[in-house]
Amino acid sequence: MSHKEFLKFKEAIAKIDREYNTPEKAREWLIKIGYLNSDGQVPEKFR
Repeated sequence: MSHKEFLKFKEAIAKIDREYNTPEKAREWLIKIGYLNSDGQVPEKFR
């Protein structure tokens, strides 16, 4: 990973931390990206 890529990655993580800083918001984001299904469980494909 280049330094430029690292800085971009670090910026993306900081944005996620700012925008999804509560358990409820984090859960919504995880559902949105498909890591959790609507009932809050990890889908079979990630187990």
